[in-house]
Amino acid sequence: MTFKKAAELLAVVIILGIIIFTILNIVNQESIQKYSKTELLLDTVFDITVFTEDEAEGNRLLREAFNEVRALEKTFSRFVSGSEVDEINQNAGEGSVEVRSDMLKVIKSGIYFGEITEGSFDITIAPLMELWGFGTGKQRVPSQEEIEEILPLVDYREIQLDEQRFTVYLPQEEMSLDLGGIAKGYIVDRIVQYLESQNVEIASVNAGGDIRVIGTREDGTPWRIGIRNPRNSNGQDIIAVIPIVDQAVVTSGDYERFFTSDGKRYHHILDPHNGFPAAKVISVTIVAEECITADALSTAVFVLGPRKGMELVESLSGVEGLIIDNQEKLHVSSGLQDIIEIR
Repeated sequence: MTFKKAAELLAVVIILGIIIFTILNIVNQESIQKYSKTELLLDTVFDITVFTEDEAEGNRLLREAFNEVRALEKTFSRFVSGSEVDEINQNAGEGSVEVRSDMLKVIKSGIYFGEITEGSFDITIAPLMELWGFGTGKQRVPSQEEIEEILPLVDYREIQLDEQRFTVYLPQEEMSLDLGGIAKGYIVDRIVQYLESQNVEIASVNAGGDIRVIGTREDGTPWRIGIRNPRNSNGQDIIAVIPIVDQAVVTSGDYERFFTSDGKRYHHILDPHNGFPAAKVISVTIVAEECITADALSTAVFVLGPRKGMELVESLSGVEGLIIDNQEKLHVSSGLQDIIEIR
């Protein structure tokens, strides 16, 4: 066989290989189906979507994932009697409580985010949340005197964490933890870790706006996350779209949980420094590799405000942000400027 004929034969083999691969890839994409399930958990709508070839496998993945969410909810919710965080709060000022590794990780992360945000994120915010009535259904505007009385109880630096003995202790009797600003993100991450351990290559987990995705969409394009206009009453107006791949997105806004008194809006994102709802921004969206990071930082940046908040975002590797200030001006971090779609 001449060199020319051998080269021609090799070219034919390569072309056939490409064609066969393309056909197999198309068949594989067509065989992948979408399976979704939604439940009301963690006081929010929890939605999980997976893409797989087998219906039984898709249903199994969703069933096991939601079992994990329910188990973790019983660990982190302070409103669930007997949960680990409830036990920690009930034993404040009396003794340390032995916890599982999940709780230790979340509290340790909470302390870390408290440190890097100079207390703008504080997991000991629960006494203030209770004073305002958030989570109780009986919201009210407390007096300045009431707030000043409670503020000394809000200080993440007082949490005593023993990583060797797996114990947590709150030294003041009236101290208490509220992990609502971080635990939901952690739970989303845990579900993603589970799905990845089951070799899932395309999926999304959405816990009431705490979103993390695996891979791209089924057509190979990035997932597109719409950011709602915080001043649109029906929630249908999208102000921006952020494309993501293997990332998390979390938005915190003053429209999520609030009440009005004497014509003024009071939302649930409280500033741990003064005890009042943070007032410099109306919405913060954070993009990060992990949902726990995006969850905590969306709250912290909301409290810090547009200038300090954006400075923090720009200082952190793998973190991007969109801040809408109280004048409805958009502030976009450097890593998002070329990919975000502003509407």
